[in-house]
Amino acid sequence: MGFSSGTFSYDGQGVKTVTEVVSENSTTYQTRSSYLTQVELFLNQLVNAILEVASVGQFFLMVNLDGLVM
Repeated sequence: MGFSSGTFSYDGQGVKTVTEVVSENSTTYQTRSSYLTQVELFLNQLVNAILEVASVGQFFLMVNLDGLVM
C-alpha cells in the first residue's frame, strides 16, 4: 500500500481544510478512508482470534529452539 504520485502535491493556493478535502472527494481522503477500513477490519479479526484462542480449555504452546543461532 502506498500513496499515488501527486497525492501530496502543492498547487500554490494554500492550505485546505478537512471540510474542503472531504467535499472534493479527493484521492487523499479516499486513501485515508480505505486504510481506516482495512485497519478496523484487521483489528476486529485480531480480537476475534484472541478471544477464540482464549476460549480453548487447555491450550499448549510448544516452542522448539533447536538449531536457533543467536
